[in-house]
Order: sequence, then structure tokens, then C-alpha cells
Amino acid sequence: MRRTRRITAILMVTVALLALAGCGGDEEEKARQYIDSAREEAKSIAQKQLEIQRRGEELNKYLEESSSITLGTVAATEELLKKLTELADVTSEAAAAARAGYEKVLELEGVEEYREYAENRIEALELVERRSELAVQFASVYSKALATGLETGQIDEAALRGQVEPLVAERDSINEEIEDLNGQAADLEEQLDL
Repeated sequence: MRRTRRITAILMVTVALLALAGCGGDEEEKARQYIDSAREEAKSIAQKQLEIQRRGEELNKYLEESSSITLGTVAATEELLKKLTELADVTSEAAAAARAGYEKVLELEGVEEYREYAENRIEALELVERRSELAVQFASVYSKALATGLETGQIDEAALRGQVEPLVAERDSINEEIEDLNGQAADLEEQLDL
């Protein structure tokens, strides 16, 4: 009888330990699923960011090649601004979807390494969104300057530079921060076998 109680007690402890161990595994599996889903959502962001960069380069090239301000120059800049705004909006939507997946990871217990990864990716997504906003602001500044230049016949280059340089400096700073975060994320991916 005493032996039966002892075996029963051992079995109960073993079942309890297995249940606890299983819970951690479930949370880890959920974390992996949420991260996989968020990473899938984030893939489109990289493509949109490349498109934004390409459009910005297009604007710079066009402005460099334009010897005078014409209605065509202003119209082309406004069209680019429209496209950049659309791309920034799509980027924000994709970032929100990816962020939602990472935020689910933050709600889980016992998965600290996954939470660290999710926090890293959320921070990177916020920076990517800000970088998209800066591209739109940059195009907007040029669009307004060109429209004013068309009316007045000249562009105040010092004023334009004064508006553009802080945007470029912030973009460059964001690029460095994103690069650092991506390096940290790569280390965590390797550690977590993601």
C-alpha cells in the first residue's frame, strides 16, 4: 500500500513536470509561428523600400538633368510624390501586419529570447516606417520648391538645402540604426535557429 502511494506520488510529480515542460514548448512553438508569420508579412516591406529608394534616385537624376523648371518638371515631381506616398502607405500597412505578429510574441511567457527578437524587429519596423515618411517629405519639399520656382523663375537653393539636409541626416541615422538592429537580429536568428 505504501509502495503504491509512493509510485502514485512519483507519477503525479512526473506528470506535473511533463505538463510544465510541455507548456514551455507550446509557448515556444507559438512564438516561432508568430515570428514566421510576421517575417512573411515583412518580406513585402523590403521590396517596397527598394522601390522607394529607386524612385528617390529617379527624382534626383531627373532634377540633375533638368536645366530649367517647367510644368513638366513640376508634374513629374508631383507624380513621384504621389507614388512615394502610395508606397509609404503600403509599407505602413505591411509594417502594422508584421508588428501585430511580433506583438503576439511579447504576450507569451517563458520565451525571453523570442521576445528579444520580436522587440528588435518592432523597433526596426518603426524605423522603416519613419524612413518611408522621410522619403515622402523629401519629395514634398522638392515638389513645393519646384512649384514655387515655376512661379518665380528661381529656386532658393539655400532654403531648399536647409529643408532637405535635416531629412537626409535623419535618413542616414535611421539607416545606421536599422543596420545595427539587423545585425543583432541575425545573431538572434542564428541562436534561435529561425
